[in-house]
Amino acid sequence: MLIFSLNKDIKFTHAKWKDYYRRFFLPVLINDNIVIIGLWACDPYIHEFYFYLRLIENNMKQYSNVILIGDINSNKCFDYKHTREGNHSDTINLLKSWGYESIYHYTTREAQGEEITPTFLMHKNKNKPYHIDFCFAKPKFVKDFQILADDKWLSYSDHKPLVLEII
Repeated sequence: MLIFSLNKDIKFTHAKWKDYYRRFFLPVLINDNIVIIGLWACDPYIHEFYFYLRLIENNMKQYSNVILIGDINSNKCFDYKHTREGNHSDTINLLKSWGYESIYHYTTREAQGEEITPTFLMHKNKNKPYHIDFCFAKPKFVKDFQILADDKWLSYSDHKPLVLEII
């Protein structure tokens, strides 16, 4: 996960939110008013992300602009595997209840689980595409969002970069 800015006047600091022993969620404070949380939900995948959101609910409500971006290893098409509370659909609904949208879905108007553009090619195999990386934000703060599709990225990762430009 990489969070950076092309503007040298942008100040990054750790948001100092309690981590609740979650190793792969990194809250970064930008210019003292925006929080970007770099995500990697790895075990038990979407449930880890869902329960992390429940734990940071007060933090999410303290800031008007929080961006969550990264690999949540989930998609609505996997809900059948995750039948307990905290599956993909539960997570999307929780975020929506706080005013957050998947920016990809917001801009493309595609339904969850019916994504045309993959964010991940398992083992760099083009025949195993999945959409498991997400950016969640309040749409009014987003200027542009892209999934970089150029195959040159496959030399670095089986995940495609997500690029977000905020207002």
